[in-house]
Amino acid sequence: MDSAERDGDRNYSTVFVNEADARKAIGAKAALTILENFFRDRSRGATITPPRWHVNSANGDMAITAGGSEAKSIIGFRAYTTYGADDQLIAVFDMENGSLKGIVTGSYIGSIRTAAIGSLSIKYMARKDSSVLGIIGSGTQAFFQTVCALETMPFTRVLAYSPNRDHLEMFASRVMADTGKAVRLMGSAKEVADEADVLILATRSSDPVIFREWVRDGSHIISVGKKFIDEHELDAAIPSICSVIATDSLDQLESYPEKHFMESSPLKASIVELSDIISSKKIGRIGRDDVTLFLSVGLSGTEVMIANEAIERLRARGIQKLK
Repeated sequence: MDSAERDGDRNYSTVFVNEADARKAIGAKAALTILENFFRDRSRGATITPPRWHVNSANGDMAITAGGSEAKSIIGFRAYTTYGADDQLIAVFDMENGSLKGIVTGSYIGSIRTAAIGSLSIKYMARKDSSVLGIIGSGTQAFFQTVCALETMPFTRVLAYSPNRDHLEMFASRVMADTGKAVRLMGSAKEVADEADVLILATRSSDPVIFREWVRDGSHIISVGKKFIDEHELDAAIPSICSVIATDSLDQLESYPEKHFMESSPLKASIVELSDIISSKKIGRIGRDDVTLFLSVGLSGTEVMIANEAIERLRARGIQKLK
């Protein structure tokens, strides 16, 4: 089921990668490196990162994110649906000759890419001496955000809260098994916020799970969940106490069907691109006691770049067949 085509001295074989092989090929450290380079390329205009678009139906929709890197001659897309199963597909093409380099299935690449983006905000926006990581949420994204954060900074403590105690305990066990780091289970979101230097919100909540008066001086906050006017996991008053607010894609933030929760705020104009912070065009943190905020929306093209690296690594190992 392999395909191949020749371009000069270059051979191309389409590599088919399942989720298990993707996990083996790319870990948190590799994802962080790939995306840090991608954000630097984006800041100098060498990437393609349009907002995602949707194909709607009565019971759900299909979402497509497409993009790539002019610098590395890679382009592709990811497709997934909202019908229930978390099946996803990423196709990667070579821009130099149009060959299909590979196809990656499963949700892993999408999950690790979102988490790596969040952790890049930690690297460039959080205090360098941050020692306490706080997590609100206990699902898949909460797990990957934790794994990538621990790869980014040597946190001495990890605190977590979820209203579902069983899920929280499973989350803690999974983090321990993957990273060797113990997670302290807290009794409320406020208890986590009271101590966290970096606070990650990875919930499905339509209502705020933390509030302005809970936020510690000097903390960095990441919002992964809902950020709409009528549905947002973050107290709408929190941006007013932040000295720096960033996102991975202003275009995507403005392109959701629902307006984002800062749409009518005078602070909207102050939101900056994470890529410009990473490339030192913008400042990620002004003072030690300042609060900083990162609004994660999912920059297109990032999953394609991670998938491309997985394909290259597996090709080097001789894996070029449908699993």
